[in-house]
Amino acid sequence: MGPKNKLVAAMLSRIEGDLQALSRDIESLRASRATDGKSTAGDKHETARAMVDLELKQLENQQAKTSKMRAEILNLSLSPSATIQAGSLVTTTQGTFFLSVALGKIKGSDGQPVFAVSPISPIAQAMLRLKVGDGFEINGISDQVKALN
Repeated sequence: MGPKNKLVAAMLSRIEGDLQALSRDIESLRASRATDGKSTAGDKHETARAMVDLELKQLENQQAKTSKMRAEILNLSLSPSATIQAGSLVTTTQGTFFLSVALGKIKGSDGQPVFAVSPISPIAQAMLRLKVGDGFEINGISDQVKALN
């Protein structure tokens, strides 16, 4: 299994864990809302129920975004390319980046940190279509592509 495949597996594992936790939280809130009977407090009950509904909506939105990230990872092209594109694993003088989805720091196969970034992020946009040896600048900091996988 190549380094990109290992990164994808680690990312999917993290996302699946996040989705399971979100599902548990959503089910817990739904159960809480369903068992909560009408209170004699009236307005307090309605306010509490509205807050639960709001939290439930936020969790469902987060679940939808996380599911979309999973789909994007599964649809990544991991084929080698001479230039940087979505699905590229890029080592620069500043670090290693995997142009995939915005998941932040993950551990690479060699134990070193790899930054999973979205292809639409500023750092990825600065690197797109570059080749090994090309230089670029992001936020006033010069960097250079050292390796491309």
